[in-house]
Parts: sequence; C-alpha cells; structure tokens
Amino acid sequence: MKRLSDLLETSRVAEESVQRSYALFRWAVAFILVMVLCIVALESWRLAQDYQNAYTAAANSATNLTRAAAQQAEGAILQVDTLLFGVRERMEGDGLEHLDIARLQRLFTGQVAATPQLHGLYVFDEHGHWVVSDKAPMPQEVNVTDREYFLYHQQHVDRGLHIGPVFVSRSTGDQVIPLSRRIDHPDGSFAGVFVGTIDIRYFEDYYANFRVDAKGAFVLALRDGSVLVKHPVLEGGVSNSLANGEVYRNRLPYGPEGVIQMVSVVDNQPRLYGYKALHDLPLVMEAGISTESIVQGWTHDLFKTVVIVLVMLLGMGVFSYFFLQQLRSKIVMAEALQVAHTAVQDMAMRDGLTGLGNRRLLDRHLDDEVARARRSGLPLSLIMLDLDFFKRFNDHYGHYAGDECLRRVASALQATLHRPGDLAVRYGGEELAVLIPDTDAVGATVLVEQILDAIRALAIAHADSPFTQVTASAGLFVSTAVLGELTAAAMIQGADAALYKAKQNGRDQWFRGLAVED
Repeated sequence: MKRLSDLLETSRVAEESVQRSYALFRWAVAFILVMVLCIVALESWRLAQDYQNAYTAAANSATNLTRAAAQQAEGAILQVDTLLFGVRERMEGDGLEHLDIARLQRLFTGQVAATPQLHGLYVFDEHGHWVVSDKAPMPQEVNVTDREYFLYHQQHVDRGLHIGPVFVSRSTGDQVIPLSRRIDHPDGSFAGVFVGTIDIRYFEDYYANFRVDAKGAFVLALRDGSVLVKHPVLEGGVSNSLANGEVYRNRLPYGPEGVIQMVSVVDNQPRLYGYKALHDLPLVMEAGISTESIVQGWTHDLFKTVVIVLVMLLGMGVFSYFFLQQLRSKIVMAEALQVAHTAVQDMAMRDGLTGLGNRRLLDRHLDDEVARARRSGLPLSLIMLDLDFFKRFNDHYGHYAGDECLRRVASALQATLHRPGDLAVRYGGEELAVLIPDTDAVGATVLVEQILDAIRALAIAHADSPFTQVTASAGLFVSTAVLGELTAAAMIQGADAALYKAKQNGRDQWFRGLAVED
C-alpha cells in the first residue's frame, strides 16, 4: 500500500507539473501578445498625433499665408484707388473738354513710375475713345466700349471702385487687372471712365517670394469666382472660375475666413487651403499647401517607425519562438512523464488477467462513492460474485483453462454494465465485485440477475459441478445512506455476508443482504 501511495503521489505531482507548464505557456503567449499590441498601439497613437500636428501646423501656415497675401492685395489696390479717386474729382471739376492733356500725361507717367503695381492710367470719354494716358499717344481708333468695365460704368450710376476681370492690354499686350471709376458730367450723366491697371505679374512676383512647396498655390479672385491671379501660372486644362468650388458654395456664405482641405477647381490638385474675403474690396484670397507636402515628413517618419517596429517585433518573435520552444519541450516531457505515471498507475489498478479493475481500484472508488452517497442521500449498491466450484474446475481442466474461464466471465460481466460510473473488478482469485452508484434495490436486482444469466449463457463446461457448467453465486448489498454509519467496510461485509448466504442456499443464485436503512 505504501508503494501505491507513492505512485499516486508521483502521478499527482506530474499532473500538477503539466498544468503549471501549460499555465506558464499561456501566460507567456499572453504577455508576448500584450507587449506586441502595446508597441503597435503606442506607435499608432504617436503617428496619429504627429499626423494631426502636421495638419494643424499646415492649417496655421495656410492661414498666415492667406492673410499676408490678402493684406498685400488690399494695400496695392487701395493705393491705386486713392489715386483714381483724387484725380477723378479734379477732372470732373474741370470737365473733360477743358483737361490739360499734356499736364495729365506727365502726372500719369510719374505716378506709374512711382507705383510698382501700377501698369497704366487711362481716361476714356463717354463714347469709349481715348482721352489721355501715361503711354505715348494712343491711336485714335482705339475704342473700349466692348470692355467689361466700360459697360459696367455706362449701365450703373455707382461711383465706387469697380474691379473687372483680367484682360489683355491693347497698348502693351500684358495681362492686367482693371481698376476703374465712373466719370460724370455736372448733371450726373455718364461722361466716361478713369482706369488704372495692375499687371498680374506684380502679384505673381510677390507670391513667388513665399517659401511654399512646389505644388502650393495662390489664387486671387473676384467675389463672383472669376480668377484674377493664380500662382504658379498653369496653362490649359484648368478652370478660371472658383464659383463651383467648395469655398464659394459652402463656406463664404457662412463666414469670411477659414481653412479647408479640398481638391482645387483651378488645377484639380488636393491642397489644404486658407481663404479670406477682403472686407473693403470684392475680392477673395486663397493660399493652398499641397497635401503631399504636408504628409511628406510624416510619411518618412511612418516608414522609419514601421521599419523599427518590425525589427523590434522580429527580435521579439525570434526570442519568443526559442522561449516557447523550450517551454513546449518541457511540457512534452512533463506530459510524457504523466502518461508514463498514468500507465503505471493504471497497471497498478488493473488485473492483468481479466483486464478488470483490481481490489485497490475498488477500495479507492468505494471510499469516494460512500462519501458521495452520504452527502447526497442517493442509493449505493455493491455485488460480490464467486464462481461455483472453481477449485474443482482448475483441478480438472488445468490452470490455463481456469484463466481462460476467468477472462470469458470477466468479459460477460463487463458487457452487462452500460453506465460509465459502474465498476467491475476482480476482487481476488475467482471472486468478482461490481460497484453500481445511484442504483436502488430494484435496479440492482435486475442487474445481478442479468450478470448470472450472462455467465450461464457462456455455457462453459464444468464436469465436477452439479450444474455441469460454470455458474456463479452473488451477494447484493444496497444502502440509501440515510444513516451516518455507512462505510466502505460495511458495504463489503454486507455483500460478503449475502454471498455466503447464497452459497449456503445451494449456489447458482443471489441473495440480498440487509441494507443500512433496513
């Protein structure tokens, strides 16, 4: 019994070792996965923050560029308009028919020379004919009645500044922006137009001084969406109107200034735009930074981060692989040891001849079932069997035949049991036992009769038996465990006493012993 106890303890230790190894393996895998997820999550969060910061910085830059460009445009145009306003008042006071042409031409020439943005100054009468300009005498056939600014002032009594769309100057061939004011006769009727033009290259040169990316852009446009200046200058396949753009349709109606990421309607390039509507002039300024340049640095950082994280993960993966391989080897060895101990334990608990459990296994299970029956109050039954006149069988047929007889009887006995919890054992010699938990007297009676019938059905010849074949006697003991006195020893003693009574009554039969509650 001491050797069995040591074997059971060794088996328990081996099983605990396997469970600890599995637990360590699971914790190791979980730890590795958590570390990988933490690294990926932290780097993803950092990259997301850097991405947001890049766009925030770009938005600030776009806003500052827009405000600077808008301030420059407003200052340049208002400076020219101040000249237009003052000279127009003097001309209206003198009347166009009384102008000192030579003096005015000198004045215009000096003003154009002194004002960098000013391309030219022109006065046209009510019929669109040239009156005076800063240029050399213009051909008399020049007529501007087809120009947008002339038609505007002819049809509107508005005496304020009018900014027209870009056109090509007939005197110089340059693209210019016309700034004009209406000239009236003393009676308020239309007398002509005073025009100052700004060469668009003035704005382009100014925008070129900003350190914007290669795909950055500046656009100066009228409030109706007509583009006045775009930098860089793009040829073909581009739009000259912003009217259908996101800024004009959905932003300016709700606010004069802001930042928006969009695809430009001018050249179809994605940019982050700052936009601003000038307060005193019918103009809108837009400055855009290309999306590509915004994320260029972030993309480079993303590539480096991905490489570094992949190297880290690869290193962790290699380390984890070898670590888990070592741990797996330990688990395999522990499992093999457990299997070996289980096999040895099974051998110690099994009868080598019949394949049934042995007395040790019955003792172990009987103790457990008695304890369970006492807790639950469920019935517990035990059958003890003994082959009739088996010594005579061995003497007559030999021990080899006796062993074969025991094997066949054991197989028949096992075949009658259909529940996993039922246990059949070789108790010793030709004596067998069947432990049937959760079975009352009625069920146990049916089973014991089935067992005896199964043994008879083998029809094993026994010449020295009065029954002429191998038979068995059985003792049945049933207890509902309603009393606390139920023990494993009491169960065995009760079944043995019943078996003895069956033998006394003539064998080849069964007898039920008194149950505890009886």
